[in-house]
Amino acid sequence: MRGQQQGVGTLAGALFLIKGGVLLALLAAVSRWGVVEPPSPRAVMHWPSDGAYTLESHFATWDGAHYLLLSERGYAKGMASCAFYPLYPLLIRAAAPLFGGHHLIAGLALSNLFSLAAWVLFYWLARRRWGKRVAFWALVFLIAFPGSLFFQFVYTESLFLFLLMGLWWALEERRYGWAALCAGLLPLCRGVGAFVALPLAWHAVRVTPAEYWKRAGAWMRGILDRWPPPPCAGIKASVCSENIPLRKRFPPFGRTGLRGCCRCCRWWGLECIWP
Repeated sequence: MRGQQQGVGTLAGALFLIKGGVLLALLAAVSRWGVVEPPSPRAVMHWPSDGAYTLESHFATWDGAHYLLLSERGYAKGMASCAFYPLYPLLIRAAAPLFGGHHLIAGLALSNLFSLAAWVLFYWLARRRWGKRVAFWALVFLIAFPGSLFFQFVYTESLFLFLLMGLWWALEERRYGWAALCAGLLPLCRGVGAFVALPLAWHAVRVTPAEYWKRAGAWMRGILDRWPPPPCAGIKASVCSENIPLRKRFPPFGRTGLRGCCRCCRWWGLECIWP
């Protein structure tokens, strides 16, 4: 156990250095590039939203600009930013005082911290289930994937992946309080988080003892037995006695055979010719 913890700590340090190198390289490239405005600045949300383009604008483009605007001003009627979910802007707003009230720096710090923690959790969980080699290459492909670029900027991918890894850990450890917290926050981060209901339902089916399902089935049968039985496939008693295959396809709830047929006929005021 201690060896695994040391390995995870070493991995976290290596990932931190990788993140630092990527951010320094991006900063150097953007600094050399300079401030370049898009061809149609009014059609594209930018940061700062009410000022000229600056060097910061390169690190807060597209969705990032919307999140920063929401973290500063909140939601208002008619805003295009209302299409974005509230969890990430709230976290940026809460963390901004720690960075001198600078929302962009707070957003960059949160994105990189969440993605770093998510990568470490991903490696640890994959290693525990499939081994060190599989976990290592899975992490390499996750980081090398071109879309992982968004883990470095003010986007929700980092927070979403962190919550997803937290949910994975909580379900495996049977920490259902933490699982409920992560599952509840996922839809507040991205709309697709609502689909977390599917793996949660599958997990509930897998971990529930078979004896529980037997008791639940008996309870349901007891409830159904108290309900009025339906007519025998909607046919009259005179036809019911001669249409045995049809009657077998539509037996009354909780009853089969001739006894159920006679009970059905009595309930609906029909004359049953079975003795």
